[in-house]
Amino acid sequence: MYLGDAMRGLNYLHSRNLCHFDVKPDNILIDAKGAKLSDFGCIAFTNKLNHISDMGMPFEFRPPEGCINLESNPLLPDAKACDLWGFGIMLLEFCWLIFL
Repeated sequence: MYLGDAMRGLNYLHSRNLCHFDVKPDNILIDAKGAKLSDFGCIAFTNKLNHISDMGMPFEFRPPEGCINLESNPLLPDAKACDLWGFGIMLLEFCWLIFL
């Protein structure tokens, strides 16, 4: 239920061409009513090509292409996929109750 709520929040952002770029367990607020995304300090609009030139994601939640040097390759493919990668890492942590 909680992860579904968080995914719906992420889907809402993506439907408005926004990327969170900081999806991690610390940024999911949970109470008896469900879960909500929080901490929008790294949020950014994606451009027409769905690329982003800067991301503030924590290293542990970055996709492999997010670990490249942004000065030599300023455009990351599919900015929304970066959020989904972070969500997947968070899902693994919840499933195994570990922190990677």
